[in-house]
Amino acid sequence: MKRQILGDKIAIGLSILCIFHCLIFPLLLIALPVMASVAVLFDESFHQWLLLAIVPISLPILTLGCMRHKSTKVFLVGVLGIALLLTPWLIGEDRVNEALEVFLTVIGSLALVYSHFKNYSLRQFID
Repeated sequence: MKRQILGDKIAIGLSILCIFHCLIFPLLLIALPVMASVAVLFDESFHQWLLLAIVPISLPILTLGCMRHKSTKVFLVGVLGIALLLTPWLIGEDRVNEALEVFLTVIGSLALVYSHFKNYSLRQFID
């Protein structure tokens, strides 16, 4: 049970980091050129590493939550979020323009934050 709560919190944090990476880091790079020294944070592989962390945490945690609180809506919103995050990678990042990739990532991350927050809230209500 505590693993699920921890998993929800970690997944929320990673999803927020994804949003931060897509929206805030580019602005920081423009505003503070010294940020270029941490260019690894702007590399596309950073997005892939986040996906490798988010998907294996989110799917089992949302599945366990759905089994416990029976809210398929929460599960489906989470799966939709994961699908949106994976879409640019599955289609091929060279085939998706930057604006669409950012849009899909932000919407997918927000959907995951929502679903994990609801998952956490519903579990607290049941326990």
